[in-house]
Amino acid sequence: MGVLLGWWLLSGKVKDLKSALDESDRILRDHSSRMSQTLAEMREKLGGIDAQFTSTAESLGQLRGAVGDLQSATIEDEPDGAQAREREELKTAWEAIRDQLERIAASPDIDGRTRARYNRIDRRRYGDLVSALARDGRLGQKADDFRRAVLLWQQHRNGRRAVDPRDCHRMVELRDALVADE
Repeated sequence: MGVLLGWWLLSGKVKDLKSALDESDRILRDHSSRMSQTLAEMREKLGGIDAQFTSTAESLGQLRGAVGDLQSATIEDEPDGAQAREREELKTAWEAIRDQLERIAASPDIDGRTRARYNRIDRRRYGDLVSALARDGRLGQKADDFRRAVLLWQQHRNGRRAVDPRDCHRMVELRDALVADE
């Protein structure tokens, strides 16, 4: 049976057992090399897809957060100049913190199912995202600071409450503590 199989594989290209074994070995090495190359190409393509997915998930989270903030904003009388500057500074600091949360939630180091779970959390409720990330150990020692930032933003996001300069200063401090240097 082996002789027939060898003859069929090698198509009569060999004359003796040693040359048959050498030819078989060469064919297997060639096949193994091609398979290794194909697998390497597939890994490279999957890595690119994972990077694209991560980037897209992060951008989508940021967009969802911005839309949620816009939905909660109200149109009111134009505040005075100092109040407008403080509100804008508080908003800018919050957006940096929000974007950091989105980067953490979309990290390629996180299992795809877990990232999908984070992605399903309503971005009008960033406290839920912070709780999920903290529960999974993704925020380290900074979980309480992220919670403080969310609570502070919740007080001011709809624009009804006047921005206290201390609140603005606190949000900027939280941003400085939470957002990695980029």
